Amino acid sequence: MKKENKEEVGIYAQARITKVKLGKEVCIEYEVEHSDIIDAHKLESPDEPTLEFKAALQELAGDVCEIAEFGEEEEPKIKIHSISLSYKGEKTAKIMSASISASRRLVRTNERLNFLTPSLPEAPKSKKKPDPLDAVAKLPAHAAMQIYIVIDEARKYLNGIRAQTTMSFPKKKEEASLTLLTGENAN
Repeated sequence: MKKENKEEVGIYAQARITKVKLGKEVCIEYEVEHSDIIDAHKLESPDEPTLEFKAALQELAGDVCEIAEFGEEEEPKIKIHSISLSYKGEKTAKIMSASISASRRLVRTNERLNFLTPSLPEAPKSKKKPDPLDAVAKLPAHAAMQIYIVIDEARKYLNGIRAQTTMSFPKKKEEASLTLLTGENAN
């Protein structure tokens, strides 16, 4: 399991991310555990995510091709929409499972085929009695690592790190001069 840098993810360092969806709005669902109580939270925001956030999610396209048993040539046609996460196990050693929502453009109809990968754990399910299918019934190593990167980006977004879509400039020349000289706005 990956250790997070608390300075990078701020007050949401302990939040357990359960869903990340990038679409017209960014949707992040997460849980915060207090003693024996788990609070569920959901953020929906029209604020544009950073390019790094978008790229981190889209980086899962190759893993989706592997999980869905598509050929590598399909990767550029895959668009990742969201990941849904669940956590099982002891309080200190929870195992993450993930399902990835994606789509692929169909050639004949020029429509998108939406699909969902099975929910796969990051580690084999059974520890007590080995199952030969456990080796294949888990997330590819790259996918698990990439999902933790997406989780870090989601926590940054929760902390207000978002794409800058506009910049405000003073409207009058005098305001600009005063702002530059004093560091304060004239208003």
